Amino acid sequence: MEVVVAVLALDSGLITAPVFVAILFSAVASSMLMGPWMHSAMNRRAAVRLIDFLTAESLIANLAATDSASAIRLLAAKAAQQAGVDGDTITAEALARENDFGTGIGAGMAIPHVRMDGLRNPVVAVGRAPHGLEWNAPDGKPVYRVFFLLTPEDVNDVHVQLLAEVARVMQIPANQYRFDLAKDGADLWQTLSDLFQSSGQTQKAGGFGQK
Repeated sequence: MEVVVAVLALDSGLITAPVFVAILFSAVASSMLMGPWMHSAMNRRAAVRLIDFLTAESLIANLAATDSASAIRLLAAKAAQQAGVDGDTITAEALARENDFGTGIGAGMAIPHVRMDGLRNPVVAVGRAPHGLEWNAPDGKPVYRVFFLLTPEDVNDVHVQLLAEVARVMQIPANQYRFDLAKDGADLWQTLSDLFQSSGQTQKAGGFGQK
């Protein structure tokens, strides 16, 4: 995940080459161990698409949040409701992860995420913060777009694919502009449907029930 985000940040000019190299070296050891397994697992499973796990009910068009922690609480509760699981547990894990490794990736976006044992399908909750939230992002800018990902513990490849798709689609300025200008929840849902239906991942998810 660190490498995916670092590459996108470097391409967008959010970090310098020396910073990218430092991140890359920190991921080398784990990549050497996880690489063969990830390659095998992703070959066995069809590519997933975020839109297959996003619903209109999991959107918050205007986040009533004053900071990153309150935004995470709201979106974790929304994700838990959609998944039918305990919201307090998800919130606690998401906040703990945020303290260990911040999920603000720059360009006005954050992707908090939690992996949960026993979860049947991934769940995605999306929030828009028109006023901007401090998120300790690498570019120092506020966050306006928050994608909360809740994925099954035992499917690493799905977790990584969803993270990469969100970062790839939402780093495009035109897509950010459309997201920000959505008039209300219905318009935001239509915007996200358009953006992620055409994101280039056309295969249906394998091994998961559809919404």
